[in-house]
Amino acid sequence: MSNQIIRAKDLGLAGCHVCDQVINLDNNITANCPRCNSKIHYRKYNSTNRAWAFLISAFIMYIPANTEAIMITGAIGRESTDTIISGIFYFLAHGDWPLALVIFSASVLLPLLKIISIGYLLIMVHRGSDLRKREKTRLYVIAEVIGK
Repeated sequence: MSNQIIRAKDLGLAGCHVCDQVINLDNNITANCPRCNSKIHYRKYNSTNRAWAFLISAFIMYIPANTEAIMITGAIGRESTDTIISGIFYFLAHGDWPLALVIFSASVLLPLLKIISIGYLLIMVHRGSDLRKREKTRLYVIAEVIGK
């Protein structure tokens, strides 16, 4: 049994980036989607550069997202601000560690792991690495599911 990977492009198949319809391009370089009439191509134009830009932006915004106030409450002339981190500490101090764990996982840990994994994948693409394609694909799918 051969260990060669057959790609959709090798079969002439491409997916619409708008509606996810799979289309047989029949050696055409460009075509229009029969469902939504958008342009079909094998890859998004400049996709790795765009991914790097989004990753850098995500990393830059990760810090204020966790350190800036997300909630401002006021009661009888007294105003209080809370960040995600202070909320986690609040729930830990009041013995509600399961909720603190959920908030920490969803707001701090998972976004950081996603940034690291996408950064790793982009470095591997930039280097042209062919090693462990199956594991990298699995890592990409996990990062994609986490994002949703």
